[in-house]
Amino acid sequence: MTFTASDVSSLAQSLRDWEHAEYGACAFVAIACAGEYIADFTNLLTAGDERRKRRLAKRSTLLLIISLAFELFCLVQTNSLSGQLIGSLSDKATNADAKAQSALDKSNVADGKAEQANKKAEGALSSLTEAESDAGKAQTLASSALGAATAASIRAGKAETSLGKAESEAKDAESSASSALTLSREAKEIADRLKWRTLTVQQQSDIVDGLSGFSGHPEVDVSSYGMDGEGALLATEIMSVIHRGTGTMPIDSRVSKIVTGSFEMGVTIRGPLIEMPFMKRLQYLLQTVGKVDSVFVNPPIPRFGSVIGGNATMGGTAMMSGGGGGGGTVPATIPLFGTVSIFVGLKPIPELSTITP
Repeated sequence: MTFTASDVSSLAQSLRDWEHAEYGACAFVAIACAGEYIADFTNLLTAGDERRKRRLAKRSTLLLIISLAFELFCLVQTNSLSGQLIGSLSDKATNADAKAQSALDKSNVADGKAEQANKKAEGALSSLTEAESDAGKAQTLASSALGAATAASIRAGKAETSLGKAESEAKDAESSASSALTLSREAKEIADRLKWRTLTVQQQSDIVDGLSGFSGHPEVDVSSYGMDGEGALLATEIMSVIHRGTGTMPIDSRVSKIVTGSFEMGVTIRGPLIEMPFMKRLQYLLQTVGKVDSVFVNPPIPRFGSVIGGNATMGGTAMMSGGGGGGGTVPATIPLFGTVSIFVGLKPIPELSTITP
């Protein structure tokens, strides 16, 4: 389905609204976790009264369930709106291709008309020459020859005028075709950037070959954000190529962390100095062979707000660290020895305001 510029703007605003609602749900999740922590481990707000503690724990649990359910609903809405935007861009790309092909066809027709006009002009000039020759040979036919020559001159003038118009139309058609092809390329580029990150079978095979020099490498940890299906898919493919390339199965930490305040973008590879050859090789293969954007090695660490991870459940044993709104980064401390960890963050995409309707 193709959307108008106002439809795209409306979808973009709706997407932002649902994202804000999702952030709000995350905030209520953090508040509910804080309430359970206070009820289970402190005497704040309850003055040590067990009945008040149980009441606070129950209300916090209900708030946590409601907040998580609403957050999931918001996530479904944002995914649906993103899908509509991507579909609209693909339709626009297809329409642009069709218009470009039509413009090229019109250009070919104009070229054919110009060629016919040239042939008519040559025929008119030939008739004029024959008429002048006949006039020189037979003075008695001078009047009729002069009339034929005048008619031929008029036809030649009309043919030249038609030729000029045909050439002008051909230039206009070429300009329209060029503009249509440019719009088609831009629309396809944006649609490609909004697609899910994934490795083709051939790319996975080439990356496995590129990691053959690290056979028997110690296991690495591969993780991604909770409820990020796109990131979990790419993390699964990275685990597969590392397993097949090194012979060692990575630690599976996919879909294991929910944060507030900040997100990591792209693929982050962290590890000690002794693992730098392996990390740089994997970064090179993902970027050049896998065509994965934004692959970093030991970048600064973002400050998160609240973090829920590990074996967290809705039964009151959720683990929580940090607080506030997050934001900013801190330099990464790089040890000499340790385990390599790979985190698949959110896919970097262009700002919606830069998408041309």
